[in-house]
Amino acid sequence: MRRQLITITAAAVTAIALTACGSGNTPASAGASPTEILTPTASSDPTEEPADDTPTEDTAEEPGPETDINTAADANGWSWDDGTYDTPADEVQDICDTLDDLKSEDAHDNFSQWLVDGEHTDDGKLLKGGIPKLCPGWKKVVTAALNGTYEHWYSNGKYEVGKDIKPGTYRTKGDLEDCYWERLTRSGEIIANNFASAAREITVTVRSSDGMFTSEGCGTWKPVK
Repeated sequence: MRRQLITITAAAVTAIALTACGSGNTPASAGASPTEILTPTASSDPTEEPADDTPTEDTAEEPGPETDINTAADANGWSWDDGTYDTPADEVQDICDTLDDLKSEDAHDNFSQWLVDGEHTDDGKLLKGGIPKLCPGWKKVVTAALNGTYEHWYSNGKYEVGKDIKPGTYRTKGDLEDCYWERLTRSGEIIANNFASAAREITVTVRSSDGMFTSEGCGTWKPVK
């Protein structure tokens, strides 16, 4: 009887141990309720929205001189060559670059005249508003071109004395071929004229009493200082 009781007791202990262990499952923590075990922590909640990392600082770029020119041109109706350039500022920048090139190459010595001859002053608003922002070193040249306060040169054409050409003495130099010039009265009569098939230098004095001065193929007439 004693041996049988010991055997039964041993078997009971083994059964209790197996019941406590379960079928290979991890036992619940001591003292923790099922609700506490199954409730996920706040950090692992799949429904939590991710943090918004979008910067709140305003990163918009400050407007530059090109933007200022384009905005002013649009607001004030400045005319510009939209068939050649993408923006008004592009046209102004091209004029700035060309003036720099002419100066560095010593290709011109009357930049105000170049602006006028190239019809860049037809709408002076673009030059007046744009040049000081992109190439302020040319501001005086632009002002002189717009005001007409520069040394005027004359090439081929017909000029009304006192309106298109100032009275004075003018000279043209270079390899002149087939150069024709004439001074006319207000009624269109010839005062003086000449045709030079070949010449190196020609000088003409235009008087205030003249009505018209005409030049064809004579190069550029510059005032004699």
